[in-house]
Amino acid sequence: MIGDAVQAQPTTALAITLISPPSGSTVHAAIGGSVVVLLVKVTAPKVGTVGEPVMGAKVFFVVDGVVRCTTPTWLEGTAGCVLTVPVPMAGGVARSYQWYATASKPGYTPAKSATWTFLS
Repeated sequence: MIGDAVQAQPTTALAITLISPPSGSTVHAAIGGSVVVLLVKVTAPKVGTVGEPVMGAKVFFVVDGVVRCTTPTWLEGTAGCVLTVPVPMAGGVARSYQWYATASKPGYTPAKSATWTFLS
């Protein structure tokens, strides 16, 4: 009928678990920079489970406030970002980087992970 309100369907919230590098870890230097692999897992709750992997969610990897990679999750709900960060000069102090991820997929409520740090 005209004037009937359309009820919005509730959406399932996504959840992001940061996997690596572990918070506070030091990334080992290589010639030209330290190669860092950021890895996350995106899940959504399902009745009676902790969370089912979500394939095809769009994940944004943010390092020090800048989006460094955007990639979809794979079958097992994981997504990765490979980046190179500068190596400190000889005798220099390791630099701390902060990173987190966000995820979205149609039909789900978007999510933002906790923020972790790594040193290089």
